[in-house]
Amino acid sequence: MKLRIKKSLTTWLIIIVIAIIIGYFLGKGRRITSPERTSKVKAPQLILTSEALNIIKELNCACGSCGEVLINCNCNNEKGGLEMKRFIQSSIDAGLTKSQVLKKIVEKYGKIVLIRQK
Repeated sequence: MKLRIKKSLTTWLIIIVIAIIIGYFLGKGRRITSPERTSKVKAPQLILTSEALNIIKELNCACGSCGEVLINCNCNNEKGGLEMKRFIQSSIDAGLTKSQVLKKIVEKYGKIVLIRQK
């Protein structure tokens, strides 16, 4: 009787181990960390009008860490290139003129952003 119980337990143990191994390999490609589930969502691209680009060409990035001219900057720092470009484009969309936008930029970020300081 003891031998039969021992043999039965061994058989069940082998079956459980095989089931765990099969489950591991079948589920391996379906992990939460697989690239298709963790891929980053791309942010919508910022579309700038020619009016905005003409203003952006005259400015430096205001973040203080990248040191880029605004036309070449895409930093996402506080007061960075992306924030400034969005601000400029939204001001143009609101109907402001170039001089009005530049005045608002200087008020918001300071004269340091002007490439040719007056």
